[in-house]
Amino acid sequence: MDPYHETRTGREAEAAAQDVELVLLRDVVDGVDDGVLVLGGDGRSVRLANDRFAEMWSIPGAVFQAADDAELARRIDDQIVGDAAFEAATRAPVEGIRETLELIDGRVFEGVAHERRRPGAASDWAWTFRDITEHVIRARALEHRALHDELTLLPNRGLFIEHLAVVLARVARSGSKAVVMFIDLDDFKNVNDTFGHQMGDRVLREIARRLRATLRLTDTVARFGGDEFAIVCDVDGDREISTLTARVQQALEAPLDLDGPITLRSSVGIAISGERDADPDSLVQEADAAMYRAKMQRGTVAATAPPVPASTEPLSEAPTDRELREAFHARELHLYYQPIVDVRTHAILGFEALLRWHRSSGESVHQAAEFINVAEQTGLIVEIGEWALHEACRSASAWTPLASEGLPLVSVNISPVQLIHPEFTATVERALEETGLEPHRLALEIGERALVKRGSDIESALSAIADSGVRIVVDDFGRQYAPLTGLSRFRAYGVKLDGAFIESIDVNPDASAMLNAVVALGAHLDLKVTAEHVERPRQLRELELADCDMAQGYLLGAPVPHDTATEMLTQGTLDISLDSDGNGRRELNGTE
Repeated sequence: MDPYHETRTGREAEAAAQDVELVLLRDVVDGVDDGVLVLGGDGRSVRLANDRFAEMWSIPGAVFQAADDAELARRIDDQIVGDAAFEAATRAPVEGIRETLELIDGRVFEGVAHERRRPGAASDWAWTFRDITEHVIRARALEHRALHDELTLLPNRGLFIEHLAVVLARVARSGSKAVVMFIDLDDFKNVNDTFGHQMGDRVLREIARRLRATLRLTDTVARFGGDEFAIVCDVDGDREISTLTARVQQALEAPLDLDGPITLRSSVGIAISGERDADPDSLVQEADAAMYRAKMQRGTVAATAPPVPASTEPLSEAPTDRELREAFHARELHLYYQPIVDVRTHAILGFEALLRWHRSSGESVHQAAEFINVAEQTGLIVEIGEWALHEACRSASAWTPLASEGLPLVSVNISPVQLIHPEFTATVERALEETGLEPHRLALEIGERALVKRGSDIESALSAIADSGVRIVVDDFGRQYAPLTGLSRFRAYGVKLDGAFIESIDVNPDASAMLNAVVALGAHLDLKVTAEHVERPRQLRELELADCDMAQGYLLGAPVPHDTATEMLTQGTLDISLDSDGNGRRELNGTE
């Protein structure tokens, strides 16, 4: 017997007797190919469901017989990726609204809401469900083919340029550098001429595999066509560039074992973004030109690092210790606050405190990456860090009545120099006591590199801080390959995924799977996972699908002064949506 006939006893039978139109509607929906579910005006009570609906959602007849509306909603939500997605959609439907529902088994349904007006009574809502899995798979396959090389499955030139633009925007803010490598396989024509094109294809696929295995997940390798490949990654200094170059050369020079050894000679050109503004095309052209210089030297490496124009906005050179001390005592250093948002609800949970230098000699604002090394080398970071910690705690104390209970309100970056200072623990305790901030409202962000290189030096300091209730968050996680399971000895509360990792979601086919794995393991270890540098709606969608905890980035909000941060926290959650061009739009929803 079909589901809705099974429900004629009890409440459903009584509703059918009172609504002749509903009885007639049953006969109509019985013959349609779509699943149909009619809900009462409350958005919960089931008035009708056809056989196709029960089949699509695997709902047993017993659920309909028991007229258990809550159980029906639970069974549907359990199949959908995301928390209570069906319940949220049906709570306040809109005529004609289309909901794309991704199921955990890989299927994709489209649900459409239709209002069914009833004279003298609340309107019913009829939902039709259609399986669009094949259409979605075809659309995604077409999109993937448009952005990837068919032979090697690497990103193509168009997608590479798009990702390079994102990397350049990020390094301009962080103070790191973007490195572009342009690779040409000098002997590849001989392979085709000697062994045939099928062997040539195998060589290209093997080179692509080696380059992927050599690089980090956060880096991008692409095939530009023919025997040309390109790589982009972000680095912090010359040593990382040298290490990366050596690893790429080793991958290219090792003989290929393809029905016998094949050795290739390659030319590599390198372009490095300086402190000047660089656009993706010009940087690729510079790497290409460097590659041709290398080719003239018969298979080697050539690099170019263009000079910085005199009119650039960043500091043309590192400030002296005296300049920085004078700036600090003249109160030219300020804290800005970037919102940290709940990935699922888009509610603002807190802020990361970021240091800025407003130079009195001009209107330019400099980021910490431009002067923090000088502060660390001279020890001034201890004094600046203590001030920043007090300021951040004072702000968080003022926000406490506006914030969610139990979560850190402000995150403060801590230098390794501060951590090994004998008075650091006392400094943290004093900041909390003087501002009245509860310890669990403060999170200290420790760079992953510091933990990997100096773990034993700072472990005792971190343990003492964790004992006080202050949260420890590992920053830039994923850059130094620190094992997630090893963070327990640092008493970590959470991790912040390295920004380059998030940017790779759009271009690296393995990034989404790795994201899901890291988030799942983080949940298992009771670690809160935050994604940084979220700048595209597609990235936010991937984080939602992975059930990541928190996110921050320019899509969600730029760093702002204290007063503006207070207004954001007061006004409510963020509304993230896409316009007709697929671009993100961010708005604040006022709380009632």
